[in-house]
Amino acid sequence: MSAIPPYAPKLERFSSGMPGLDRVLGGGFFAGGVYIIEGRPGAGKTIFANQLAFHAVASGRRALYVTLLAESHARLLQHMQDMTFFDGSAIPERLTYVSGFRALEEGGTKALLDLVRQELRANHASLIVLDGFAAVGETAETDRDFKKFVHELQVNAALASCTVFLLSSGVTDRDAVQPVHTMVDGLVQLTDHAFGVRMQRELVVQKFRGSAYLRGVHSFDISDEGIHVHPRLESFSADLADAGTSERLGIGISGLDAMLGGGLRCGTTAMILGPTGVGKTILGYSFLAQSTPTSRGLLFSFYETPKRALAKAQGVGLDLEARCKVEDLELMWQSPVETSLDVIGGRILEAVHRKSVKRLFIDGFNALQSSATYVERVPQFFGSLARELRAHGVTTVYSAELHAIFAPQIEPPVRGISPLLEDLIIMRYTELDAKLRRIVSVLKLRESEFDPTIREFVITGRGLRVGGDLDGVEAIMTGVAHDVSKGVEAAALTPSKKRKRRSARSRG
Repeated sequence: MSAIPPYAPKLERFSSGMPGLDRVLGGGFFAGGVYIIEGRPGAGKTIFANQLAFHAVASGRRALYVTLLAESHARLLQHMQDMTFFDGSAIPERLTYVSGFRALEEGGTKALLDLVRQELRANHASLIVLDGFAAVGETAETDRDFKKFVHELQVNAALASCTVFLLSSGVTDRDAVQPVHTMVDGLVQLTDHAFGVRMQRELVVQKFRGSAYLRGVHSFDISDEGIHVHPRLESFSADLADAGTSERLGIGISGLDAMLGGGLRCGTTAMILGPTGVGKTILGYSFLAQSTPTSRGLLFSFYETPKRALAKAQGVGLDLEARCKVEDLELMWQSPVETSLDVIGGRILEAVHRKSVKRLFIDGFNALQSSATYVERVPQFFGSLARELRAHGVTTVYSAELHAIFAPQIEPPVRGISPLLEDLIIMRYTELDAKLRRIVSVLKLRESEFDPTIREFVITGRGLRVGGDLDGVEAIMTGVAHDVSKGVEAAALTPSKKRKRRSARSRG
């Protein structure tokens, strides 16, 4: 590979200061580039630009913010001052706000360009924001004048190694192309979509010269800390090493571990399927109760808060609190309301990296599914998260609810998800002898032998205990079992013997 000639040095990059955005951009924006940030009113453009500017001055650089709107700077700053990135001491020495509205109105694009040049020289800025860029296009007499303005702005930015951000409230149709889009170095679109009664903010990088970037739709949110981008998990988890091994992690229930051949293989993904109240969560808690300093655990629950989870575990003889005190186990809770799959995935992966987690129990696959705004994403997201976790040697157990308490058929919560699971454990209710009994069976254990016997289990004050098989009983998984051995015995009795047995029962 030939060296880069001296007249074309490698472009310098800088951080945006927005969590998640640099990963989407492949490392941040390029110094000297010109970028359009496009979105309808309320999409978050002004917060985006101010967060960029304040991050730049916090890093020791200078920034210039030019407004083309009638809104006063005092009003703009009043809206920004509650943001944690806001630093009033940086204004006006390091961050200068200038109004270009009058220059544009009175002298057109040439006067505005002269103003930008003048302020650029006076403030030695390395970052310029032009807020209200659509007004330039409306003021320019011809398309040629508009393009000429953008071209001259690019030349000045390149000479001063200054990065320019143009905020536009123009067309945000992802398929729409404006002539100016072809001239700039990058185009980032911000939108706010309604999904039923929910709203979700989304970011798309339509163009980014000089670097690979994560394509597609990425969600983001706005809080007092500013903008936080959540890269779509599927967009960066394609090439990951598999850290799975042949070693096993025990569930902590001797009967079930025996059925599994010693436990779950490290780095695999398992799902516990069962109706409400059957014991899925308790089984998951048993798995976490085996956490150690070399095999740390994480509970990520959609239903039970940490306090309730500890109390529930204590009620069945599982001391998760002791594991938490020595930091072998962390408990996390996530509301499935008003969130996104990528927020959930990000929180899980952050905790896994931070605590070097090896045992993960995600209690509530159905809640994770309901948080998806694009339902068709669920299998792909699930597979991507599984690959990320497997690459870090995490053994993951999900609980998922079967909607039918008694049913002859078992349907997975989402179509297309079964091939992504290495292990599948079924917990069911069945009726036998006028009693409701709990049963468990291993339906799948990829690349490993297992005991497929259907076994009865009970939940006691000392945990979940798996017993023997139900020999002679059929149709167990339908929910209405019957004892074949009793039927055979009854058929072998003669009529006289049957009368004698009934008579003996009545006397007894």
